[in-house]
Amino acid sequence: MKLWIVPTALTLVLLGGCNLFTKPETGPAYAIPAPSGKGEIQLYPATDPKAIRPSVEVRSGDCDKDSCETLAGEKWQPLPKTEATALPYLSVMMPTGSAYSPDLWRPVGNAGRHVLVSLAGFDGVQRGLFDGLRIGLQDASFSTYFTAYSVETGAALKARGLCVRDMAVDSGDPLKASCAQKVGDDRYVLPLNGEVVIVGDKAWLLQRRPDRSANLIDLFALPRGTPACLPGLIIDTEGQWMGTADKALSPDLFVSRARPSAEYETHKAHLLKACP
Repeated sequence: MKLWIVPTALTLVLLGGCNLFTKPETGPAYAIPAPSGKGEIQLYPATDPKAIRPSVEVRSGDCDKDSCETLAGEKWQPLPKTEATALPYLSVMMPTGSAYSPDLWRPVGNAGRHVLVSLAGFDGVQRGLFDGLRIGLQDASFSTYFTAYSVETGAALKARGLCVRDMAVDSGDPLKASCAQKVGDDRYVLPLNGEVVIVGDKAWLLQRRPDRSANLIDLFALPRGTPACLPGLIIDTEGQWMGTADKALSPDLFVSRARPSAEYETHKAHLLKACP
């Protein structure tokens, strides 16, 4: 099964005008259209042993022709019940609170790669901060941290009946804690809906958007150093989501829920400008 490359109108762009897309078999990021039926997009083992990406499926019931779908080429098609035998990939385990342990680094394949994921940014968004899903990557030559921000337009969120707020609110307000927070001109950040899964020697980020479309990113193949921009998603690959680079590479700060520094506010503006 092959996913479809983002079309020209939804090109993934890097700061500086570079395009991340190369050949379909090597591109690190893919846009997934919204399925027609009910259910949540999930990643499953591919039925083709030569496939280089996981199978993208939606299963909402017993997999008759109306309840389950699989992505083939650029379109969703019915998933027969006889083919819906595998279980979805499990998400990478995440730290809880501010606790960090080297054991939380999960091995990815047999080539010395590891990945660490933290939901610490979820609380930040609820407190009105610009934050997101934090992802640590290691291999034999580097150790760095990405932050994936879910950023949508206010018009798109309101059209789907989702709550938005223009000002930060106290974290004790349960009625507003789940609202998207305004971070720019009609731009709002919300907790990232998705997960990181390990498939062979790859770590994939699956992000689900409010319109039920999704983004799929091969994290170890994503170029580092400049923000990666996708529809509804900004990935900060610069490793400076909290202060200077040496501090950003601290695992303890990686899972910290401390309020960002003044320098980070400057970095936030930089990210939003890089991904208009």
